[in-house]
Amino acid sequence: MNNGGTAGDPLQEQELKLLGGNVGNARFGTAVSSAGDLDQDGFTDIAVGAPFESSGKGVVYIYNGRHDGVDPVYSQRIAAADISSQLATFGWSLSGGADIDNNAYPDLAIGALESSRAVILRSRPVLHTQASLTFKPSHINMNRTDCTYRGGRVPCVTASACWEYSGAHVQSSIALSYSITIETLLGGSRRAYFYVANNMDFHVGAIINLPKDVTRCETFQVYIDPTTADILNPILFVTEFGLPFSKRRKRQTLTVTSPTFAPTSPTKYLTQLHFEKDCGSDDLCIADLGLQVTASDLDGRYLVPGKNTQLTLDVAVGNKGENAYETRIHLLYTSQARFIAAYSNTASYLVLCSVDGRDETNELLLCDVANPLPSLSHVTFQLELDIEALTGDRNFTLNAQVSTSSHELNSTLLDNRAEYSVAVRHEATLILTATSRPLEVIYSGDDDDDAATDAPQFSHVFDVLNLGPSTATSSELSVSMPYRTLDGRALASFVRFEVRPNASQMQCNETGVVAVPSSPSPPASSNDKVRIEGKSAVDRLPTPQALTGGANINQLNCLTAKCITFRCQVAELRERESAYLEITVELDRGTLNTYQSDVTILSASAHVKITSNIAQLEGNSVEGVTVNTTLVREFKDAETMQALSPWIIVVAVIGGVLLLAVIVVILVVCGFFKRSKKEELEKLRQGSEDERPYGAEEGGDVKRPLSAISNGEHI
Repeated sequence: MNNGGTAGDPLQEQELKLLGGNVGNARFGTAVSSAGDLDQDGFTDIAVGAPFESSGKGVVYIYNGRHDGVDPVYSQRIAAADISSQLATFGWSLSGGADIDNNAYPDLAIGALESSRAVILRSRPVLHTQASLTFKPSHINMNRTDCTYRGGRVPCVTASACWEYSGAHVQSSIALSYSITIETLLGGSRRAYFYVANNMDFHVGAIINLPKDVTRCETFQVYIDPTTADILNPILFVTEFGLPFSKRRKRQTLTVTSPTFAPTSPTKYLTQLHFEKDCGSDDLCIADLGLQVTASDLDGRYLVPGKNTQLTLDVAVGNKGENAYETRIHLLYTSQARFIAAYSNTASYLVLCSVDGRDETNELLLCDVANPLPSLSHVTFQLELDIEALTGDRNFTLNAQVSTSSHELNSTLLDNRAEYSVAVRHEATLILTATSRPLEVIYSGDDDDDAATDAPQFSHVFDVLNLGPSTATSSELSVSMPYRTLDGRALASFVRFEVRPNASQMQCNETGVVAVPSSPSPPASSNDKVRIEGKSAVDRLPTPQALTGGANINQLNCLTAKCITFRCQVAELRERESAYLEITVELDRGTLNTYQSDVTILSASAHVKITSNIAQLEGNSVEGVTVNTTLVREFKDAETMQALSPWIIVVAVIGGVLLLAVIVVILVVCGFFKRSKKEELEKLRQGSEDERPYGAEEGGDVKRPLSAISNGEHI
C-alpha cells in the first residue's frame, strides 16, 4: 500500500498486516473498500469485511488512515447482530466514499449475500475533544488546613474540570454531560469529598453548554479527610463525559445525525491528586526501616505462667532513609497470649494497636506507628501481653515485621524482621494430705458374739492441692493399702471410690477391687470413734489395756501384709484447685481376730507426682504421706460386768439408807429436833442485848479495837 513519498521518489509499499478479529474461517478480507475520510482528519479510511465471522452473520472493520499509513488497530467493529438478526454474510461486499445525507461525511454501503440485503451506514460528525482535570495547589499538604467543615479545620484543594471540542462540519455548540467521581478504598472509605452546597459528596455531575473551539471549566472544592492515613498513594478521580441521551425516533428519516467523539478523544480518564511527601525531586520515597524487640521486665531465663501473668516487650522502629509513610508493625504470637495495651515512649508519635485476626493457633496484632516516620527518626513503645493462660513446654515466640507504603530497597529489608523468643517453664507445687474417717474403729473381738454382725468400716481420704503458680496439666496419685495377709487370707474389701468435686477430675485404675454390695453408713468426722454394734442396746467397752496404753499393738502395712496399689490420673488442676479421692474400706473381722491383738493400726501410703513436663518445686510428693486407722478390739468380759451391775446398785442403795438412819439418831440425841418455848427464847434475846460490846451504839456498828479483830475478818 502506498504510504506516500516526496516528489521524484518512486512509490513505496507499506508492509502492513491487518488481523481483524483474528477469528478462523471468518473470510476476513473478502471485501476491501475505501471508506473516504470518515473522521475528517485529512486521511482516507478503509473498510474490510469478514462475512463468515460470528457464525456466518458477518462483521465489518473500519481502519483509520494516518500521516504514516493505516493504523493497524481497527477503530470500529460493526457486527450484523447489532443491526438486524436477519442479516447473514454481512460484509460480503462494500462501497464507500459517497455522501448520501449531505452532511459532508462519506457514508458506507454493505452487502449481505445470503440474506439478499444491503445496509447503508451514515457517518456521523466527529468531535475532537480536549479534556482535563487540574488541582490548585497541585499537591495536598496535610498540615495546611485552609478550609472549615463543621467547626473544624481541614485540608482542601480546588479542582477545575475543563472541556473543549473542535471538528469539521460540526455544530457550533453542544450539550455536554459530565460526571466526576472520587475513588473508593477497600472497605468503602474515602479520603476526599466534593464540598457542594454545604454538603459532602464523592460525586459531582451536570449538563453544560459547550461552544465550539471554546474552553469551558467547572470548579469544585475538594475537602481531604484530616484522619487520612494513606498519604503516599495519590487520590484517584474518574472523569466521564458524553452527549446527553435522546430516544431514537420510531421512523428513521434522512435528517441530520447527532455527532460522535473521535476514537482519539477518550471520554473517560483518570486523574491523580498527590500528597506532599518531602521525598526529593523525584517524588519517590525510599525508606530504610529497622526493627528490634526485647523484653524489659522479665527476671530470669524463664517465663513462668501463673507467676509471670504479663509480658512487657520493648519495640523500637527506626528509619535511616527518606520518609516512611504508613509505618506499620505486624506481630504474630500464640493465641494463648492476649493483647492488653501499647504505650508509646516517644511523645510526638501515637502508637495504635489492634487485633487484626485470631484463630485457634495464633493472634495477629497490627500497630500503626507513624505516618510518616521521618528520615533519621525512631519510635519506641511498650507492648503488654497477658500470658497467664500459656500451656505446653515450648518457647514463647513472637515474630514481628515492619512495613511501609514507601519504597524500600531489597538490600535493606533484612532488618525489617525481628523475633523474640523465651523459654517457658511451668512450675507447680502439689500438696498431698491424707486422713482417716474415723480415726478409731471399735470392733468385737468375740467370734461367738452373734450381736456383732457388722464388719468394721472406715474411709481414707486423699486430697491433692495445687499451690501453683502454674497449672498442673496432668499428675498421678498412687495409693497403696493392705488387703490380704501374707499367707493370702482376705483382710479388706473396697466398697466405694468417690472423687470430688468432679468425678472427671480423677480416673483410677481399680483392677482387683472387691466390691461389697451393702451400702456403707455415712462416715463420721475424723475426730470421732466408730463403734461396730450388734443387736444389743448396751454399749460395749474396749479392753482396759487399750484404754491405759498397755495394749498389745499389731501393725498392718505393706511390710506386714500384702498391699494393692491404685493409680489415679488427675486431670488439670489450676492454681489453688484441688481434687480428692475417698476410698471406703470394709475389714474382715474374722481375720482381724486371728491376730489376738487389743489394738491394730492399719496404715496406707500415698504419693503424687506430676506426669507432664512441669517442675515440681516443693511439697511432699517425693516422700509421700501415710494415713493410719486405729482398730480397737472390744473387751471380751463386758457381759460379766453387765451381769454384776444390778447387785452393785442394790448394795449401794441399802448402804445409803443405813447411813441416813445413823445420821438421824445422832441429831435426835443432840436435841436438834426439840422446840424452845416462847418465854425461854425471849430471855435469851434479852440477855444478849445486855451483853452488847463497849462502844456499840444502837442502830450502828460495833466499835472494836484493831487488836480485837480476829484473823480472816475484813474491815
